[in-house]
Amino acid sequence: MVEEENFGRLLVFAQNGEVAAEYINGASDGLVYRMGWSRYIPQELGETILASVAVQSCGN
Repeated sequence: MVEEENFGRLLVFAQNGEVAAEYINGASDGLVYRMGWSRYIPQELGETILASVAVQSCGN
């Protein structure tokens, strides 16, 4: 995984060196925003986190 944080781009590479995924942190107004401290987590962990967050209340 490579994060080009100043330009809001994240690349994930497959074991063979090809780009497996690319993300650009862009808004609907066309602007691109910086990123920082990105992390790769396995899909199973991500799904567990999303399920946990979905049932939480922020006090509203």
